[in-house]
Amino acid sequence: MSPLSKRPMITDAQAGVGFKHEHASDVFGQDHGVAWFEVHPENYMGEGGMPHRLLTDLRERFGLSLHGVGLSIGGQKPLDKDHLARLVALNERYEPDLFPSIWHGPAMMKVT
Repeated sequence: MSPLSKRPMITDAQAGVGFKHEHASDVFGQDHGVAWFEVHPENYMGEGGMPHRLLTDLRERFGLSLHGVGLSIGGQKPLDKDHLARLVALNERYEPDLFPSIWHGPAMMKVT
């Protein structure tokens, strides 16, 4: 079982907001009543550093939705399998409650 399995989760009756690192001190420093946050995974495709420290802290305290915006399925260019692989890696690392980009759940996210 993942250590993230004990973190808060999104329920149907809760509202969430987009997370911006510029507001991290407000998010982590006060009781604001927000149950979950949404992030664009494209902002977290680097290997580590402050973005991942913030996202790890966010994930441990709140429900999380990863909403991909850069895959461009159905566009004129072929599917970017490297981008897809990075999305899969983020999904596996942070175990979001919602991943509304394409699939629901890691079983559907295999890159061949």
